[in-house]
Amino acid sequence: MEFEDALDPQLADEGEQRPGLPVFSLVMVIVDMCLSGLRVPLVILSFHGWSRMGPSHPLAATAPWEAITGTLLALTGLSAGALLLSRKKTGIYLGILAMASVVGNLVVAGVQIAIQLKGVPMGSSHATGMIIGAAFVMILRLGENALYAAALVVAHKSGALE
Repeated sequence: MEFEDALDPQLADEGEQRPGLPVFSLVMVIVDMCLSGLRVPLVILSFHGWSRMGPSHPLAATAPWEAITGTLLALTGLSAGALLLSRKKTGIYLGILAMASVVGNLVVAGVQIAIQLKGVPMGSSHATGMIIGAAFVMILRLGENALYAAALVVAHKSGALE
């Protein structure tokens, strides 16, 4: 059996193992699991902050959404990673849900930044720093999300998932 044939799950003899995840997908899954794991303490802090926030607080309306999207992100990201490392195709679907959670979490963050900027004079160094910092973080998170999407596509096309 030639090397290319050994990677083709259709040609694999019974009892032979399926190929592992492609390296790019494997690395991105591990990176995403690390980032999802780092989200867990942030979710705990979100719930803590929400519980201490009075109804008149400017961010009171967004706090539940931050906690919900953060929780979804952590749960789906870690679960998707575990399933993908186990070469289960259902990990793709949870990965897609994790990516949607990232987008939802970024929308909430954008709304929160806009609310916080209301009390800051535009053109001040404080406002400029907030805007640049938020834009930088959002671009990084969207970039990681795009790489993760590419990793899911590569994993799906590889034939490594069952």
